[in-house]
Amino acid sequence: MRKRQRRFIEHYFRDFNARQAAIRAGYDERNAATQGWRLLRQKAVAAAVAERAEAEMRGLRREADRIVLEFMRIAFSDMRHYLVADEAGRLALAESASLAPGDSAAVQKVGGGGGAGFIRLHDKARALHALGKRVELFERRDHVDPAELVAERNRVREKLFRMAGLQQDAEGNWLLNGEPLLPPEEEG
Repeated sequence: MRKRQRRFIEHYFRDFNARQAAIRAGYDERNAATQGWRLLRQKAVAAAVAERAEAEMRGLRREADRIVLEFMRIAFSDMRHYLVADEAGRLALAESASLAPGDSAAVQKVGGGGGAGFIRLHDKARALHALGKRVELFERRDHVDPAELVAERNRVREKLFRMAGLQQDAEGNWLLNGEPLLPPEEEG
């Protein structure tokens, strides 16, 4: 592949305008539209564009997965991970070193000191809503069969939990840090 063709591909991914990409790559402006059209149909250029597009899509999917994971860390955060009780039963903030790697993602603000510290977590309801939209939980329905609703809830729950990297034990309970995520009466 020639140098100008490689430049065309690079510029094409700026705005997906073949004419402008041809001009920026050094082709004559008078017939840039035709040249851009021809370049996109050349086997080597078309293959390079397809390969680059696939790489871009993989990157976007990874980024989307990271965003979903951050929402899940917020949505499934548990205040008990951030607090410890002393011998007298008084609560204090846990040491940051004792937190699991994902736990800090849910923390919005930490402040205070001298025994009067506080912690504020990100908005759990917003994160849950965003995840619900992601798994199309809120789509409108004319009629809902209760049995179908329970089955769908279980499918959505399983999908979200698996996306979060949670595991199931032999009894089917979802585990977070080796402990059941939901009380037994909520499992389903």
